[in-house]
Amino acid sequence: MILKQEFGSVQLYVGRLEKLWQCVNISGGNPNQYPKLMWDAVQTFLMSAAGRSLIMASECRYEAALVLKKACLKDVVLGEVIQMLNMIISNKKWIIPAKSGWKPITITLEEASSHNPTGS
Repeated sequence: MILKQEFGSVQLYVGRLEKLWQCVNISGGNPNQYPKLMWDAVQTFLMSAAGRSLIMASECRYEAALVLKKACLKDVVLGEVIQMLNMIISNKKWIIPAKSGWKPITITLEEASSHNPTGS
């Protein structure tokens, strides 16, 4: 379902569950502007087998941002999710895309199932 929302004198049409967001500089930002809880949620998702699989199957950064939004950043507007994804790549280095484009990508975080807290 599409709804009409008014932003000042401008009429915008957006999906029923979508939010309007202000322009975000997706290549800028500071990781400290987002709470540690958000970063922990993203890190946990990327360390899970399902999360790794979904991100590795994405065809581009935009699609990867949609996956992150749907999985662990539901209340964050898409522009900020894209900005966070760029910080995940450039600052945190949790994802390393190919130099020639998005794929193949490498997720540098160790998969959660391979952790062995008992040391045996």
